[in-house]
Amino acid sequence: MSGFDALDYGGARKTELPPEEAGEDLRWAVERQFRDLEDFLDCYICIHDVSGVFRRLDGESIFLSSRTIHQAPICRLLHTNACIQHCSRVQNERARKEVVPYVHHCWKGAAELIVPLIHEGTHVATLFAGASRGDKKIDKALPKKIIKTHAALPVWGEEKIAVMKRMLLAFANHLMYQLETMHSVRGVDDRQVFIQRWIHMHAHEKVGLGDLAEALALSPSRCSHVVQECFGQCFRYLLHHERLERARRMLLNSRGLAISEIANRAGFEDERHFSRSFKKKFNDAPGRYRRRYQVG
Repeated sequence: MSGFDALDYGGARKTELPPEEAGEDLRWAVERQFRDLEDFLDCYICIHDVSGVFRRLDGESIFLSSRTIHQAPICRLLHTNACIQHCSRVQNERARKEVVPYVHHCWKGAAELIVPLIHEGTHVATLFAGASRGDKKIDKALPKKIIKTHAALPVWGEEKIAVMKRMLLAFANHLMYQLETMHSVRGVDDRQVFIQRWIHMHAHEKVGLGDLAEALALSPSRCSHVVQECFGQCFRYLLHHERLERARRMLLNSRGLAISEIANRAGFEDERHFSRSFKKKFNDAPGRYRRRYQVG
């Protein structure tokens, strides 16, 4: 367990952050920014790194694990597979398609503001800000504790939502800037830097050598030669390696995502292909690897 994960907060209480220092670890700095924004907007903010791009060079996420979990009281009540399906899959897919912020209501009747993070036309992450009472009637068949918690939720007016959209969009742009800065220097060759960053940003998509060649304004054959020259490996190997490493990190740091969802987020066509590739690389099936090495 890392020092960061050991200090993650659970329930409604947030663990006190260490004293702020110049040049502190990026994870602490980012967490401070999240908490400042939560205090300003009076809400809970969660982020889903659907593409797995928000990682440092050592592979660790720049977010505390608690930051990827919905912490609003009503979200913590009766957390089920329906919650995972609704947010992790349905809303992330909707965010990918809609691109712009929108308000959605979960099956418990709570409303959240969804803000997609878009980089070069690609949906890489999703911010969830909540929760409010919304304007939809709650199902009276829900457990009493949920109905009671729902009744205590704040009501957000149009002006409040408009302010939240502007602030969260600005924050999303700030996070993307930090991501760009973090990966701005990875090698001495400009093309090498570009290729590494391109693979890192697009590995979760259905991309191939032709897409990279187009980005570099090269023919596929010339692009293949450049990749081999820069890395001593072919494009397909580099892309496959990035996807497997991304999936491995998700397995270790997620506690609700199904193997099929991790495979999809990492860029694999299907779970069977992912499982076969993962076992070949790490000598263990994904599920068994998660049970063996996941902390907590």
